[in-house]
Amino acid sequence: MEFELQKLEKEQQKEIDSYLILLAGFVLLILGAILFFYLNNKRKDKLRAYEDNMEKYFRSKETEAKLQIANKILDTIAKGDLKPETEAKLIASLNGTNSTKSNNINNSIENQSEIKKIDVIEEKENKDNK
Repeated sequence: MEFELQKLEKEQQKEIDSYLILLAGFVLLILGAILFFYLNNKRKDKLRAYEDNMEKYFRSKETEAKLQIANKILDTIAKGDLKPETEAKLIASLNGTNSTKSNNINNSIENQSEIKKIDVIEEKENKDNK
């Protein structure tokens, strides 16, 4: 009888040990999943921050390049060695406009030159009339 009682106690102890092992495994599994999600989210946040920094960096470099190009265009126009049409095209490219706007600028330059011609003709007529 004592032998059976000891055997029964050993079986109960084995069952308790197996349940504790299962519980510990389950807890470790839950902790592993939580750790995985935490580290995964941390990695994604770092990647997102890196992408944002790279985007800011390239945006600033693009702005710098645009400023350098604009300065070169303005220096070229300031020299005054260009034809008005070429200047208009450079100004249009500086403004980032498309070809229709540059055509409008060319037309306005032509209109201005015609107005100047008309003014010169009127001045000559006024001198002749005096």
